[in-house]
Amino acid sequence: MSHLNNISLKTTWVLLMLLVIIMSVFALKFNTHSNFWFVILGLSGLKFLLVAFQFMEMKSANGFWKVLLVLYLIIFAVIIVSIK
Repeated sequence: MSHLNNISLKTTWVLLMLLVIIMSVFALKFNTHSNFWFVILGLSGLKFLLVAFQFMEMKSANGFWKVLLVLYLIIFAVIIVSIK
């Protein structure tokens, strides 16, 4: 089981690095478009969830904490969108 967890950690790490590269490309190529920040915000939310569930062990936490974490992300995104 430890070997599978190690593969899962490596896969998540590679996925996070790919998301960083994708976000960088979007920021460099599409910074003149008015709505590109929706993509950046969405990818940042995905990275947040990946880190929380994989590296902070939220996937084995109580359901209450999982729901609270997702609600926090939704509220944070709504606040950012309303400020923009």
